[in-house]
Amino acid sequence: MQFSKRFHKTVLAFCTSLLFFYTTITPSNAQQIYREYETNDSTEHYLSPDTSIVASENRLYYLISGVLFPIQDFSNGDETKFIRDFEPVTDDTWYVLVGRRNWGGPTSLFKTSDRGISWQNDTSFYNATRPAAQAGLLAEYQDVYQMQVISPDTLLLFVSYYQAGIFYSFDGGQTWNLWFANLPANYRGLFTCGDDYYLWGLEGDGFRASMFRFDVDLLFADNANGEWIHTSNMYHPACFNSSPACIFAPNSMTEFDQFLFFENYIYECRDSISDIHSIQNGEHINIYPNPSTDRIFHVDILDRSLGPIHIRVFNSYGRLMFKGLSVSHETAEINLSDRDAGLYFVLLENQEKIFLRRVVCY
Repeated sequence: MQFSKRFHKTVLAFCTSLLFFYTTITPSNAQQIYREYETNDSTEHYLSPDTSIVASENRLYYLISGVLFPIQDFSNGDETKFIRDFEPVTDDTWYVLVGRRNWGGPTSLFKTSDRGISWQNDTSFYNATRPAAQAGLLAEYQDVYQMQVISPDTLLLFVSYYQAGIFYSFDGGQTWNLWFANLPANYRGLFTCGDDYYLWGLEGDGFRASMFRFDVDLLFADNANGEWIHTSNMYHPACFNSSPACIFAPNSMTEFDQFLFFENYIYECRDSISDIHSIQNGEHINIYPNPSTDRIFHVDILDRSLGPIHIRVFNSYGRLMFKGLSVSHETAEINLSDRDAGLYFVLLENQEKIFLRRVVCY
């Protein structure tokens, strides 16, 4: 599925050039749209075919039919502050992580539940990160580098640097719990490939950018059997002392290039799971409507010989959005109405074959 890598890079280049173009036709007081991507994979969020939210260095905008409209300035007059991450949980609820350019130091996690009309500095994660810092597991409990949305209910926070911890919420960010912490790591995010997860982190002072695989059953699992923390040195076992179980990015790469290195590894991993068979409507499986205007579509199993089909739907970042089972000559309804508009990949698998279909949802 080489398409995915070419598609991602082409869209990234196109959007970057497009955003620079938009700044030339907007009012003079609009900040030039420039995003320090670093490791962030969320700069633009699509609300409809002609409306999206765009994050610049320290401001959010609506982009409506090619014109930028300011939503919020997070610099508060301090241009050294920038948006480290922008994560829409739903179309109405968004998080914006703001901090200084230099590594380390407190950050602010802003939240809106009304599409940017009002904002609050969300400190709910303090109740979990402060005790971890006091216990010596974190260097700085307010130093958040990244948020990741697994689902509207399940969120992750990647906190601190030399002493790095990962925190999770199962209630949309109202309460947080420590998953695990060790040092040094600089964790930044999770990828998925098949039924496996990959945790990756960036290069730091004295340690390399690395990524390692773990089974989905270990997601949010404790350290009862030493899966996450080496008992004597608090390094992750897979990446301690350059273990071959760890995937290392080449040295002397920018942070964003390290992110792309790991992302491309995941694309290649997905390509190698099995031979991907193209699906044309009417061949074996019929998917309709495509495009879907309400983010609800159906999968018809037309070929009785295929037997039961496992259905999984991923978004363009490889996050699992739907999982289910359909049997021959039955129709499965896929309801993504609570998800973002965009491109989705429908993966259908039986005992012998894997099929892939792309669906556009508005």
